[in-house]
Amino acid sequence: MEKIKIRILKNEDTDIDELVPFQGKLKVLSDVNFNKLRKSIIEEGFSFTVHVWENGGTKYIIDGHQRISVLVQMRQQGYDVPKIPCAYVSAKTYHDAKKLVLLAVSQYGKLDKEGFMEFTDGEDFDVDDFDFPDTSDDFFTEEEFNIDDKNNENKTSIPTLIVEFQTDEEMEDLFRDLNDRGFKVKVK
Repeated sequence: MEKIKIRILKNEDTDIDELVPFQGKLKVLSDVNFNKLRKSIIEEGFSFTVHVWENGGTKYIIDGHQRISVLVQMRQQGYDVPKIPCAYVSAKTYHDAKKLVLLAVSQYGKLDKEGFMEFTDGEDFDVDDFDFPDTSDDFFTEEEFNIDDKNNENKTSIPTLIVEFQTDEEMEDLFRDLNDRGFKVKVK
């Protein structure tokens, strides 16, 4: 029987200043998704390890480029960013490491609508908080998410406030202020 190779060498908390981006412009993060990821980190914390390849003393990011990018900016804005958990992986060459990056960004599974509905049944998730790349615009429809909500009959509609900003800094300041005051705030 052939044994599965484990390529995780160690787990270690690492300062983000030590991590070097490796994927170049392979993936981009839109401003909207940057803000979604930032919001997720603020609300849920840093929840998943970054995968790192250490070569010649340099710690290259294999998986986690966007999260590190967001953390770097958050630290510049005054957030205290501690060392983050990293899983160090083995790669013999740059070619091998690049293959790992491509494996990390590959998505073999596809989000199934029925499975998603079953998994989230009874939960109150705002699908706008997430980015599911393999879904079409009609994957999430308002009707489907409210069909089984018996309590929804007596709810009044919630007013929406749309604010336009001159700079990202203005938006971030107001977002943080409203969020700190207990308001439910979404960035679209």
